[in-house]
Amino acid sequence: MESPKQAQAIVGQMENYPFMVLGMPRPIRSRPARPEMFEDRPRKPGQRIVCRWVGPEDPDFEVAKKLKNLAKKHEAEAFVVLE
Repeated sequence: MESPKQAQAIVGQMENYPFMVLGMPRPIRSRPARPEMFEDRPRKPGQRIVCRWVGPEDPDFEVAKKLKNLAKKHEAEAFVVLE
């Protein structure tokens, strides 16, 4: 937002008018952003992101395979909806 006043106006509109999805009102909540909502702070010490390949002998292989297939299914559904 350009200013705090504009942000307050948008939050007020979100509270007073229904959010429409496919012609149906959906319940939503809006609130002003706070600094702790953003990840531009320094990383907490001792936390690392580790990526690795999961082999077929790994206990998490089936879980990863299901998640991969689910992501492909969601992509196909989104493609059909957007056409």
